[in-house]
Amino acid sequence: MQTESDFFGEAATQCVTNMIAEMPSEYGEPLQLSEIEGMKQKDVAKRLGLSISGAKSRIQRGRKLLRKSITTCCHIELNRRNELVDGECRNSNCDCSQ
Repeated sequence: MQTESDFFGEAATQCVTNMIAEMPSEYGEPLQLSEIEGMKQKDVAKRLGLSISGAKSRIQRGRKLLRKSITTCCHIELNRRNELVDGECRNSNCDCSQ
């Protein structure tokens, strides 16, 4: 049985995945591999033909772009451990509404 928490987690993951897909690929692809697929940064670098420092830089820039997209689009609530506990889309034109 799927709980409300499971459903919210799936919706948040889909929202983030959509936002990453809309990024320039030079930032979105490394971020997707690292954060969504769980690949180690050294493996991301190897797969994309980048230096390790280049991959780390692109992942960091991708995180900044993602943070900006999320704060523009959504109201989110985090707990003390910075875990997502609640959120809602504030903008019907953002990637959450797709």
